[in-house]
Amino acid sequence: MSPLRRRADRLLAWSAAGSLVFAASSLAHASPAGEVVRKDESIAADLVLIRVVPERPEIDSRVQAELGLLGFVSEPLALEGEGLGPDLLDHLAGLEREVSAGIEIDISDTRVDLWIADAETGKTVHRRLDPREGDCEPRTIAIAAVELLRASRLEAAHHDEGPEEPPPTVQVVEDELPPDEKAPKSSLPLQGALSLAPALLSSPGGVGVSSHIEVGGRWAPATIPRFALRVSAWVPTLGNRVEDPRGSARIFIGMIFIEPQLRLPGGAPWFHPELGLGLGAMVISAIGEATDGAGSRDSQTVLPAFVSHVHGGLGFSATPRLWIRLDGFLGIAQPQPVIFFADQESRDEIVRWGLPWGGGSLGLEVWL
Repeated sequence: MSPLRRRADRLLAWSAAGSLVFAASSLAHASPAGEVVRKDESIAADLVLIRVVPERPEIDSRVQAELGLLGFVSEPLALEGEGLGPDLLDHLAGLEREVSAGIEIDISDTRVDLWIADAETGKTVHRRLDPREGDCEPRTIAIAAVELLRASRLEAAHHDEGPEEPPPTVQVVEDELPPDEKAPKSSLPLQGALSLAPALLSSPGGVGVSSHIEVGGRWAPATIPRFALRVSAWVPTLGNRVEDPRGSARIFIGMIFIEPQLRLPGGAPWFHPELGLGLGAMVISAIGEATDGAGSRDSQTVLPAFVSHVHGGLGFSATPRLWIRLDGFLGIAQPQPVIFFADQESRDEIVRWGLPWGGGSLGLEVWL
């Protein structure tokens, strides 16, 4: 046999040996006969927690229905107090169970805040709806919230396909937040207001109609949507003048009230009727000037009294922070302040005030 033929036979033998070794290695790592290796088909569904502040069962159920259509499992997030806002993601991270995302809907009279905390992307998405534009229906709110969560997942998938970039912690979908995003209270409902209004006041008894400036402040806690607490002061302006042959008197009336209020059902996002009951104190100051030769002298008198009133008010929204208010008041004062003109021969009553008294004001209220 020639050397070339012997070399060819040797190469063929080595190739056959290598094939046998590769086949043996493949059989060693293969699964046992009859066993099929596959992924676990029981994939855990994403859990989404839902919170509506204040509680609105019709919105809660609508959000759960919309999430179910997209294959999410959802349940309410039982938590008391005000809305978490941008802290919702941190709250989900602190739960013992594994949560895919959280939806918080914070509702007030002037805005609807949607907060979507996506635990898979590590981002919080916010959107604000305006009830005056018809965005306060349960179906509209639910669809908007679920679409935000869906958009967050689609955006995350898009970023995964491209170059990896660190996402922002909070993404604002609509540019409706106040400019100072560092202030956590900017996303909370408006709870305090200041008002200023010219007012007219009158009572039978000789004084006539008096003019005043009403300065007020109102606190409306977000946890009690229809309740408010109002404090107001009626400051006299020009005063009233009464005259008699024995002289004249300039009369000034000042009052201060504290008043719990109830927002009545009905109305609209731009219109609120309200009813209140006020209790307070009043002071009547009379500065008397005697007529020369009338046998009387100048004097000054200050008379205090307790006052109460029933208050009916209407508020009209010019902007979310600026309201136009029309208010009416009807009340009593006890004990009734009484002012006399007296000389050496007689003492005559010229003013009796407060049973009853009534007034009205038209002014502006600014929400802080």
